[in-house]
Amino acid sequence: MARKKRRKRQPGVNKTQLVADALSADPDASPKALSERFAAEGIEISPTHVSNIKSSLKRGDAPRTRRKRSGGVTKTQAIKEYFSANPKAMPKQAAEDLTRQHGMEFSSNSVSTIKHQMKKKGELRRRRGRPAAAANAASGAGFSEMMAAKDLVQRLGGVEQAKQALDAYSKLVK
Repeated sequence: MARKKRRKRQPGVNKTQLVADALSADPDASPKALSERFAAEGIEISPTHVSNIKSSLKRGDAPRTRRKRSGGVTKTQAIKEYFSANPKAMPKQAAEDLTRQHGMEFSSNSVSTIKHQMKKKGELRRRRGRPAAAANAASGAGFSEMMAAKDLVQRLGGVEQAKQALDAYSKLVK
């Protein structure tokens, strides 16, 4: 069975809105006449499609248009910014804080979903356990120094013998 070819959408053109605008100027225009007018402008709309749009407009279906943003932050952006600043926050608390901050309703389910997506994409990553630098910061020793200390303990026969050897060495150096 042959597949039906999909036509490429023309970017920035809302055909329903075009037909609605043309019909408001000339309500008695035929679908064929409108189709020819749009073709002259470089926009392909079949007479059948014009007819379907015309009948849906008569039924009272409003043309579908995208809502324009008011220039503010979207909910997703707000949630991502919140979790960037507070990666350990729980979704319920985050939803309450975001609702208070932005004045629009945030559900804990949507907050949880976006937090999960951030984790999947690696935007929100928490490391488990103590960072490696913190473990060595207390002793001031890196990995190679720790391995040398381990070798010394093994050569001298235990931790106590290594401590005695280090005490003796410190007295010689003073």
